[in-house]
Amino acid sequence: MATQNFNYDHPAYLVPCNVGQTIGAGSGTTVRFAAFADSIAKALVIKPTTASTSADTVTAYAVTNTTTKTLGVPTIASAQTTFSRLEFTTASRTLTRGDEIRIVKGTDATVVYAAGVEMYVTPLADVTS
Repeated sequence: MATQNFNYDHPAYLVPCNVGQTIGAGSGTTVRFAAFADSIAKALVIKPTTASTSADTVTAYAVTNTTTKTLGVPTIASAQTTFSRLEFTTASRTLTRGDEIRIVKGTDATVVYAAGVEMYVTPLADVTS
């Protein structure tokens, strides 16, 4: 496989990627992943898969080396029938290959979440074909 960049209108740059994670029970549980290419993180979709005892919050961060940018803090209802979508702020959502997205669970110790981050590869970023 070779690393290359494609034409600006190549589907690799136009189709959103979903990076899915499960956030386990426990106060302050954290999931992390690294950007595989220069990317734009657009939104976080999060849904309880196990009911919680109360509404909770989750904090999403973008981390570059030692710099941390807050992407947003949605409040999530306790019911399993609901989901939350958090649109990331424009100033914070640009990622460079290797930057980390970190999602930190709030204080509810029982809830488990399914989370997905909607991302787009930045046009002309290097990708592996």
